[in-house]
Amino acid sequence: SINNLGTALAEQEKFVEAVEYFREVWEIHQRVLGNEDRHTLRSIKNLSDVLSDMGNLFQSQGKYNEALEKYTEAMNLSWDYDSLLNSIAWNVTTQTDKEFFAIAKDEALRAAKRACELSIYEDAIMLNTLAHVHFERGEFEDAVHWEEKAVNLDQEDARLPQALTKFKAALNEAAE
Repeated sequence: SINNLGTALAEQEKFVEAVEYFREVWEIHQRVLGNEDRHTLRSIKNLSDVLSDMGNLFQSQGKYNEALEKYTEAMNLSWDYDSLLNSIAWNVTTQTDKEFFAIAKDEALRAAKRACELSIYEDAIMLNTLAHVHFERGEFEDAVHWEEKAVNLDQEDARLPQALTKFKAALNEAAE
């Protein structure tokens, strides 16, 4: 199938060709099945993933503008899908490359906010991502605010209170 060709090309890191196949699959699914069909959603995810992979590759090569372009394209494609947006925001935010984050921080915040909006601010993982974006942007008060909400929603995930402690420490240190 066309989708399998896209997958094979993506696995070989032939991203440009993979994008063409995934875009074709998405357009066919959208036209035939509609936007809400699970096959259409899967094709959007596949296309978004390969665009994000291209962004990762460009970033690793120091091609920051090209990387941001691919992340933004993936984000715009995924605009109505909270988990895809959250994944993009998380990936951009948790990169160790601070120079790239400085360029992409506004897009990361836009994706994280939209993911939370779509989830009606009731998904702890998405709130956690939003808090991390704010933290990496140096917006510690906002980071604490959103992480507290995440902790209140999910008392089971031990990572959330750990992050909250880290964010509160940074806020206190910045206040001194």
